[in-house]
Amino acid sequence: MTNEVENVPELRFPEFKGEWESQKLKNKIVSIETGTNLLGSEDGQGIPLIKMGNIKRGYFSFDKLEKLNKDANIDKKNIAKKGDFLFNTRNTMELVGKSATWTKKNAEYAFNSNIARLVFNDINTYFFNYLYNTPIMINKIRSLAVGTTSVAAIYPRDLKHLNFYLPTLREQKKIGDFFSKLDQQIELEEKKLELLEQQKRGYMQKLFSQELRFKTKDNVYYSEWQLHKLGEIFKYSQGQQISVDKQFSVKSNEMKRFIRIVDITENPEPRFVLYESDTGLVNKEDLFMIRYGRPGIVSIGFEGIIANNLFKLIPKIKISTVYFYYLLSYNYYRINLLTNQSTMPALNFKSLDLLKFKIPSYKEQNKIGNFFTKFDELIEKQNQKIDGLKKRKKGFLQKMFI
Repeated sequence: MTNEVENVPELRFPEFKGEWESQKLKNKIVSIETGTNLLGSEDGQGIPLIKMGNIKRGYFSFDKLEKLNKDANIDKKNIAKKGDFLFNTRNTMELVGKSATWTKKNAEYAFNSNIARLVFNDINTYFFNYLYNTPIMINKIRSLAVGTTSVAAIYPRDLKHLNFYLPTLREQKKIGDFFSKLDQQIELEEKKLELLEQQKRGYMQKLFSQELRFKTKDNVYYSEWQLHKLGEIFKYSQGQQISVDKQFSVKSNEMKRFIRIVDITENPEPRFVLYESDTGLVNKEDLFMIRYGRPGIVSIGFEGIIANNLFKLIPKIKISTVYFYYLLSYNYYRINLLTNQSTMPALNFKSLDLLKFKIPSYKEQNKIGNFFTKFDELIEKQNQKIDGLKKRKKGFLQKMFI
């Protein structure tokens, strides 16, 4: 619904009317309190310490978490409380000013002196968490930073001049609750994804160690696994050198997909290339590998030409490339040790040839490969569900704030 009134969002809960009011943060701030000067470490045994790296844009991440010493005497004012709006005062010019509202109820976390707690009057901090992290506000906040590209700061006195539009406290709460529930749903689906990935890793360990095995229709095990060197199973073919000026991001009927390292390690925009030869092409279920050891497999709609820093694994005997994709993925770190470990790592192919694996029969290979393929389909569906929720949230953020 489009509003004709000027200072209102494009999308709004129907029970609210009237314009949002222009505000300066200095009129809404009660206090600004920086955190403790005590230092933490990854070996600490005390309470966790929130540092600038733990604050993202609108949420917290604890992939890396330091703790204070067990006997540290921490002032209660340096402990984060539910609903606190925590602000990163120092960082790089790109990241300074990151903030998020603390939502934990029953856990004690301290925050350090690079973090400031902003206490507001008549601002719902859950609402402000989402308003603050809209692109318009991020640009406004970044403009207040002083310093260099690598070391920048935002001083509280400058932050006070930040201006924005604000609805009534009741509407703030409604919007804050709406996005909080959406974030909770995203978090729940991400936990489901994490569980699926953990289950997959567990099945890999058990199936490739033969702790678990598939049986035939007659309920007997397939034949014993046989020890093979990788060089007895595959030979290698290097990918193609394609000049940059022949690569395109938009597909036409004459173009073929150009598969690069980033297509395996990330999720980039697909690139296509004009290529008339049939040499160097990979097709469905063809197996290839990055030169530092990570494997890839061609799926439906992913056929094309591999770049020259990839190589194709061409079977010498009858095998399931799908099975070997999962086997080599599981053994990636073992394979990576065979590289020269330089700034431009490359596999030692002689050592790769000598790498030994116990291999099941062709039929059992297919069973294992199909099992993990179906598992990956579940993971992909869960990823798509999460992506859909995040796109939905992004759309609401664009329409529900001004």
